[in-house]
Amino acid sequence: MSNNEFEIRFYQEGDETQIINLFEKVYEKQITLDWWKWRYLRNPSDKPQIALAFLGEQLVSHYAVSPVLLSKRNQLVKCALSMTTMTHPSFEGKGLFIRLASAIYKKLTAEGYQFVFGFPNYNSHGIFNNKLAWKDIGIIVTLRNDLKNMTFNDKHVTAPKIIPFDYSLLRFSQSKKLKIGLAKSDAFFRWRFSKDSGNQYQFLSSKSGAFLIFKVYRSYSLDVVHMEGAAEDLQLLYAQICKYAELNGLSYVETWCSLHSSMHSKLERLGFKLTGGSTFLGGIDFSGSDSFFDLRDWQINMSLSDLY
Repeated sequence: MSNNEFEIRFYQEGDETQIINLFEKVYEKQITLDWWKWRYLRNPSDKPQIALAFLGEQLVSHYAVSPVLLSKRNQLVKCALSMTTMTHPSFEGKGLFIRLASAIYKKLTAEGYQFVFGFPNYNSHGIFNNKLAWKDIGIIVTLRNDLKNMTFNDKHVTAPKIIPFDYSLLRFSQSKKLKIGLAKSDAFFRWRFSKDSGNQYQFLSSKSGAFLIFKVYRSYSLDVVHMEGAAEDLQLLYAQICKYAELNGLSYVETWCSLHSSMHSKLERLGFKLTGGSTFLGGIDFSGSDSFFDLRDWQINMSLSDLY
């Protein structure tokens, strides 16, 4: 079968049914149409960025990136998060993913995008780096506090009052120290952490405006997916979250935090340790500046990924 027999084009209204069916075929699990529309059509950052390969009328391969604005030295930068890659089992090994990625990267460059980043696993890391010219930024390791062996024991720390996530309660401040991180956007946070995501995100904040956004994962772990604020304020919020999780019968509190962040040592004092869970962080820079590849510049949060 020649590659010329495959039609490569971008998403059009009505393709979503075949996309959902291909997802179920490849990953052996279902996503709903409502969830798909939330994730791909309602993203406030930009229109969908999805490349598709068809053989006749049949969708056989798919690659999508999710538009996102990053703040880079207090300048807004059009970027995209690399997301769902999938090829029908009958059509693997034909180079379709590479063709789709090349097509969508060319489109993104023409539309003013500067950078695509993502968290490839061990199966895809080599493909992105060797076939798509990605470069590594670093390895992100999950930090976990095992509440059965919690070392922090301050009697003055009490379980906090937890409320559902409410974007109107956020108080953003742009730090001059922040070189690369999620842009502080009400519209993006309102969309990203909405109930339409399928998750019940919760929220804890301090009087100073520091805050944590988190969710319960599989009834035994609490994942802190986003943190903002001064390290001293966040340390107290984390201590309160650990107390809350312990009193509610959870086993762990987990989060991401760069080794280069001042928060890392403060989390260590609370009992957080490295787990076996890790992922690569890498990307491709269309601007040619190569200014995205120093992990020390990044504010790392689970919310940068689509999995949390």
